[in-house]
Amino acid sequence: MIWPLVVIALVIFREAWARWNERPEIAATLMLVVGAVGLVANAVSARVLARGGAEQNLNARGAMLHVLGDLAGSVAAVLAALVIMATGWTVIDAWLGLAISLWIIPRSLRLAASALRVL
Repeated sequence: MIWPLVVIALVIFREAWARWNERPEIAATLMLVVGAVGLVANAVSARVLARGGAEQNLNARGAMLHVLGDLAGSVAAVLAALVIMATGWTVIDAWLGLAISLWIIPRSLRLAASALRVL
């Protein structure tokens, strides 16, 4: 569960970098809808995991980190969509993608270090 998070963060970073350079057209309305649905789903998942004591073991912490990363991505998608709809400034998508990946990577590595200490 730990290393896929790092890989996902690196893929997000790569995609954000590509969007920074290419500036593709973005369907902001669809982005807003999908981001909002993801936000609700991930918020519910995070709440369920938090009630289950996600800090009790590494597996639960990994699951919580994964859900929080998805939740942050959903928040970023909603924010980016709103900014794009209001201003047309599409580079916000790349900025927020980079921010999310840089938020996930150190947390994933800390979790991996905890797992290695257990081993």
